[in-house]
Parts: sequence; structure tokens; C-alpha cells
Amino acid sequence: MSSAAQSQSVTPSAVAAPAASAPPPPLIITRTFSVPQERVFKAWTTADQLARWFSPTDQYEVKAILDLRVGGAYRIEMHHSGGNVNTVIGIYQLIDAPKKLAFTWRWEGSPPPDTLVTIDFVPRGEFTDVTMTHEKLPTLESRDQHEKGWIGCMGRLDHTLASEA
Repeated sequence: MSSAAQSQSVTPSAVAAPAASAPPPPLIITRTFSVPQERVFKAWTTADQLARWFSPTDQYEVKAILDLRVGGAYRIEMHHSGGNVNTVIGIYQLIDAPKKLAFTWRWEGSPPPDTLVTIDFVPRGEFTDVTMTHEKLPTLESRDQHEKGWIGCMGRLDHTLASEA
């Protein structure tokens, strides 16, 4: 199935603007991939595979270091062709292969607190529904920026999985 036929949904940015001190609602993105659950899970949990797709556009070279165990750390460096490097770091909170993955998320150099990303992998025959929930983002602006990045990553993941099928 081509990426054009893939299904993706994103929760609206907000029904009503949250109060200045209230955190925005979680970012939830759901997408269907035309490969089995184990294959999608492996793309998220193997450093060389993650490095093939984990950036919002093709203008990045990605280096990933994953210590895939609960309490293990990860580091993902996204080297932009223009010279900027964006690095995200975190700790794995839950690993339930091949069904669920949860990890903290923080841009290197940013102050705590960390945010939380949870990925659910639900099999549907030879397809897999992936729901990514990103919680505890500090502002609506941050949520909106992450939404753009995650949509780009999911698109690149779809392209990578389709090209390897």
C-alpha cells in the first residue's frame, strides 16, 4: 500500500485555548503502516533502522544510540545539511515488545522537566496501527512544533518501511 493510501489522524491543536498556566492537551498521532507489528516495532527499537527515518525531513543525517531496556538511555542526533544539530535524549520507561514503547523526551540543553512519549503498536492483519502520544509538553507552541516534527517522522517511517518491503 502506498503512503498516499496510509491512514493518519492528528488530534486538533486545541478545542479552546488553554489557560496560560495550564499545559496543552497531549499530542496524539495515529497512522496505519502496511507492514506487520514486529517490523514497525523493530524500526523504533534498532539504532541503525531508527537512523534511516527519524527526522522530520530528508535534510538530516541521523545518529542513534539506544540502550533498549527499561531505565536505559537513548540519544538521537539529527544533523541538518545546513550545519545545525538537534539532539534528543531520554530514558526508556516501558518496553512491551512488540506492543508498546514509552520513553522520556528532552532536547539536549533544554531544562527539565522531560516530556513523555508513548507508542502503541496494534496489529491489523498484515497492517499495523501506530498511535503516538506525546504528553507533558509545556506550551501550545511547543506542542504545535512537535506535531510538525512527528508528522514528518511518521511520513519518513512509512516511506522507509515501504521501500524495504
